[in-house]
Amino acid sequence: MQNMLRHANVTTTEIYARHADAKSKEASQKISLNLLKSVSSNKRTSENKNSNKENKTITSERRENKRKENHLTKH
Repeated sequence: MQNMLRHANVTTTEIYARHADAKSKEASQKISLNLLKSVSSNKRTSENKNSNKENKTITSERRENKRKENHLTKH
């Protein structure tokens, strides 16, 4: 690596290697954090959709029960 980068001293190459490792680690952490946020967001969206479906079902059931009550009181 030292020859490829044409560094006269191996210490210079080591400095660049440490810097590159730190940058790679930082980028990896950012990617992981973004993926975690994305998964969390998708989970909340899915839970909200399920909750909305449940609420619609409950509302529909209440409406049907009310209709039945009205029908029974009329007859």
